[in-house]
Amino acid sequence: MHGILFVDKPEGITSNEVVRIVKQLVRPAKVGHTGTLDPAASGLVVILIGAGTRTLDYLDETRKKYELVVRLGEETDTDDRDGKVVRTGDPSGITSAQIEEVLAHYRGVIDQVPPHYSAIKKDGVRLYKLARKGVLTDMPPRKVEIFSLTFSGWDPPLLALEMLCSKGTYARALARDMGRDLDVGGRLQSLRRTASGPYEVANAVHISELSTTGVEIIAENLI
Repeated sequence: MHGILFVDKPEGITSNEVVRIVKQLVRPAKVGHTGTLDPAASGLVVILIGAGTRTLDYLDETRKKYELVVRLGEETDTDDRDGKVVRTGDPSGITSAQIEEVLAHYRGVIDQVPPHYSAIKKDGVRLYKLARKGVLTDMPPRKVEIFSLTFSGWDPPLLALEMLCSKGTYARALARDMGRDLDVGGRLQSLRRTASGPYEVANAVHISELSTTGVEIIAENLI
């Protein structure tokens, strides 16, 4: 079996776990993915099967699209809901106009400092491994681009956003920085990848369908 499969990953499992589930169904074919999605996030994971693994360098996934919810009024050491709270504030008085003013600062090419808990390597070691040992390494900012950033809902303390961004942009860092700009703290509440390059989650197979239908649904949806 050879080709590309779009999978809708739920929260709570890693991208590597998605690979493992698919691999069990298509053995002995090789299986890989084009980019990780945090365990706490849901949405599109592009899976490569068999000879499809050779297409990795040719796939255009330079732009990623997300739906995210930011929790204002609380900052954590991981920049998401799983971390230790390091700052709190009262976001109840924040207006839509203030939010729009802050969002404007993050559209276009920006300098973004990655989260301490990330897969970026420092001297050959993943940052999250260092952070778990209490070593919080200061990373220089990296250039990323946010092509569009809009808010679709503001129900304090939760802010719903839609973002189209370059590969390597951290939604957790955006939530953290917005919270600091608004002087109340902020963290990521939830994240869903809806598209990667031209590939959309609307065309994906949900992981639960793989469990119930197995290799048949893979064959039906394989590109």
